[in-house]
Amino acid sequence: MIVDDSRTRWHHHAGLAALQDGDLELAERAFRRVILQMPEYIPAHERLAYLLLDRDSFAEAEERLKFVVAKSPDMPQGHVGLAKVYLGTDRIESAVAHLHIALELAPSLGEAHYLLGRAYQKLGRFREVEVELARGRDSEPFLVPDPWHASIIWARMTLTARAELAAEWIQQGRLEDAAHELERLLERYPESTAVINNLSVAYKRMNRTEDARRLLQGALDGGSNHPTVHVSLARVLMGQGRLQEALGHADSAINLAPMLGPAYFARGVILVRLQNHTDALQAFREATQRDSGGPEAYMNIGRLLVHLKRFGEAEDALRIAIAIAPQSAAARVELAVAYQRQGRLVEAAESLEKAVELDPEYEAAREALRLLRAPQE
Repeated sequence: MIVDDSRTRWHHHAGLAALQDGDLELAERAFRRVILQMPEYIPAHERLAYLLLDRDSFAEAEERLKFVVAKSPDMPQGHVGLAKVYLGTDRIESAVAHLHIALELAPSLGEAHYLLGRAYQKLGRFREVEVELARGRDSEPFLVPDPWHASIIWARMTLTARAELAAEWIQQGRLEDAAHELERLLERYPESTAVINNLSVAYKRMNRTEDARRLLQGALDGGSNHPTVHVSLARVLMGQGRLQEALGHADSAINLAPMLGPAYFARGVILVRLQNHTDALQAFREATQRDSGGPEAYMNIGRLLVHLKRFGEAEDALRIAIAIAPQSAAARVELAVAYQRQGRLVEAAESLEKAVELDPEYEAAREALRLLRAPQE
């Protein structure tokens, strides 16, 4: 088969130009055309894999990146890409293994450091998290060297690493540091939904809820209409007691992204506050069908089912929450409530004892256990 190199090169350039313009569909078509014409051309496989990662198409991205690693095992790019696949599919140990390989090949590769920080966070290795995120703060771009095009997109990796570090600071309570960093990023990347959402969280935790609301509403008024911005705004409005407005934004997020679990979770919380328990229960169930990684939706399902006196179903939901998060004292307390409402006081006490064992500072659990034992004493 004779390949017209100039034509293939044109498609590759078209893909790069589409990337820079933000037209991801056109970029994908161009890179697929390059691969069709030159199946061994590694840069096109790598760029296509990263486009697939952006929309969570993990299976094909993994296939492409394994090809990159097989053809170029001494290049860190494929290993970092595979790590992203494994992080996105909860194969955390595999992600860590590939990130170690990438850092052996390129010790200063910031993107690998910050991904390693995320992996350590999922593994509970918290002492190592901030070290790796800080190392990734000023990451360098690392696309596969491309003999056809010298320019690459610099800002995205730096933005991602810094936004991730700021999010970690928020979790640590370093709110002023996080807000300052995110405000600087917002000046440079005013359309970044990650920066906008994280900054709104920082403002909210600093009790600057009106600043958070204005920030998010401004993004929507500016044409963003991103579903996660709607979810963030719904949470802020909920905190301000503006429940009907909050529900409208949760519904907007669902209409825009029907598979977005946090939107259903936010809808459920709002409906509980509106005393609409039946629809709230359905919203939390929808959340578990789209994002079963956390225990909170199951805990809310259990709490609502207890309220509705459907105790068997409540226990099932709460046991799932405990299976997902065995260290959750709150889930044990909710299970104790289900037992207590049925008069199963011994089991309720055992569940509360486990909650206190898991979290000795959990005052509500300690008080509930004391009251449960009081008649016996």
